[in-house]
Formats: sequence, structure tokens, C-alpha cells
Amino acid sequence: MQMVAELINGVVEATDWLNSIHITTQGTRLEQIHDYLQGIVDGSDPKALMPDAERYALMADARAFNVISREFRKVKRLPIRTFKDALRKAPLQASHEDSTNNDPRNKLFELELAADLLQSGVDVLGFDDVRFTFEGHTYVIECKRPLHDWNFETSLGKAYEQLGERLLKSDDRGIVAIALEGVFNSKNSIQNVIGADAAISIAAERGDGLKQRIIDYSQHIVDSGKSPNVQIVGAFLVFRFNAQPQQKGIGDYYSYVVMLPFRYGGVIGKDEERSQRFIAVVGKAFREAKAATGIH
Repeated sequence: MQMVAELINGVVEATDWLNSIHITTQGTRLEQIHDYLQGIVDGSDPKALMPDAERYALMADARAFNVISREFRKVKRLPIRTFKDALRKAPLQASHEDSTNNDPRNKLFELELAADLLQSGVDVLGFDDVRFTFEGHTYVIECKRPLHDWNFETSLGKAYEQLGERLLKSDDRGIVAIALEGVFNSKNSIQNVIGADAAISIAAERGDGLKQRIIDYSQHIVDSGKSPNVQIVGAFLVFRFNAQPQQKGIGDYYSYVVMLPFRYGGVIGKDEERSQRFIAVVGKAFREAKAATGIH
């Protein structure tokens, strides 16, 4: 119950900050999340209406709003429209999400990723989806949240094409960021792992499984006769999943990131070493930011 109370405090903090920048939260998804969590504390037992896995995912959304509100205080020009889109009402249960109502969670993913970069000390320039500088290069991130495994490549290809239109200078670099909970159906289930070491293992295993699919997609570009855009350097994969509770009644929600390079006809794209330095910086901060809010 203490964890739920802390989450409510975080949601209230996010609500107060959003209201202070003249973004109303009344009637929004953030208010829905607050009311649901408050119902747990008050004893009205909304837990009976939602499976454990989906409750943990909702709690992760609550943490995301809190992290976003803390990190975006550093930003002078805020993406007001993206905030409003992320706050729009959507099904509380992740299993009820589909292509007609997933935009609020898509925007939340963009904002949370930007917050993770801010947490890492990366110089974030803009939020469409996310732009930042690293070691003298401007990076553009195109974010995708495929709902199923079978449209992973479709999402990858769409992001690749969109990046190609946005990389205007020779020293610009592009990254495809993909949230994988839909690919692995991890938002609607609890993984049979306990503890951070086991969670790291399952994330690494899934990353290895996707590595070949990304290589195959890169090769498909070459085989189709298209000129590969070597400025698009890799796929930034975000693994989030529910796990067995280490404490009675408290489920764990793990979050890890990995960067996989595009390979074009067996040739590595530009700047792979820089990409690995980037993921080392961001991955550490990403884990620390989650740990600070109860996410591993």
C-alpha cells in the first residue's frame, strides 16, 4: 500500500506541475489513473476489475507521468500539444488498446523517452518526436509502439522512411525507437522471472531474437534496389515488462534499453562506436531513473 501511496503523490506532483503551466488535467487520463489508485487506498478495491499485469502497467504509466513532470521542468520550450495528446482519455487497461485509441500512450512513450534523455544529461533540442545532440551530431528519433509482433517490421519501415525525410544535413543521424511491450505481449502478462538478474537475461534474450530481424530488414533495403540511408544508424529498443513480485502483493515492472545497428549488405552503418557510447550513457541513466521511481 505504501507503493501505491507514493504513486499517488507522484501523480499529484505531475498534476500540480501541469496545471502550473496551464495544462488542465481535469477529465484526462492522468485523473483516471489518480482516481484508480486512490480507490485502492480507499478500499473500494478496483483491483477486482483489473488483472495484476495490467494494474502494474497502469502503475508504470503513473510513474512515467511523474518522471516526465520532473525532467521537463528543465525545458524552456515545452511540447504543449504532445502533453495534451498524452493526457487524452484512453482505456485504462492496456489490453483494451488498439489502433483507434493508442495515440495517448504513443505520445506518453515519446515524452518518457525524452525525459530519460534529459535525465541522462543529453542535450535535448526538440520533441518531434525527439531531437538531441551527442558528440557533435544532431540525432533525430522516430518513435513507434507496434501493437503486435507481426507489425514490428511495418513500424520499423515506416519510421525508417520518416527519418529519411527529416535528416536534412550530412552530419544528422537517425534512430528508430521502438517500445516492445506490444511485440512481446508483455503489457498484458506477467513474466515468470524474479529479480533484476533474471530480468536482464530475458531482455538480452529478446534483444538477440530481434537482432536478426533488424539485419534482415537492412538487407531487404539493399535487395530491393533502394539506396540505404547510412545516416540512420540503428534501432533503440525499449523493453518493458511485468514480473513476479519480490514482495508479497507488489509486482515488479522492469525497463531496459538496447541499441542494435542497421547493417547494409553486411556493412555497418555510420558511427556504430558512437552509438554504443550513446547507449552506455543513456542506458545507465535510464535504469537509474526507473529505479528512483520503483522501476528496475
